[in-house]
Amino acid sequence: MSAPSLTAKEIEDVRFAMSLGVDYLALPFVWQAQDIEDLRQVIGDTDILVIAKIE
Repeated sequence: MSAPSLTAKEIEDVRFAMSLGVDYLALPFVWQAQDIEDLRQVIGDTDILVIAKIE
């Protein structure tokens, strides 16, 4: 699959969710470890847990 794991809209949504104090974030269509790493870069050094939704 050639689509990016995180679109600009999803990054905006992640930042909004973080402002609400979420404990978990789910990332759909995870194809490789880099997809999770990309999300971790956005959320930075937080205690937010990531759920990989393997489709």
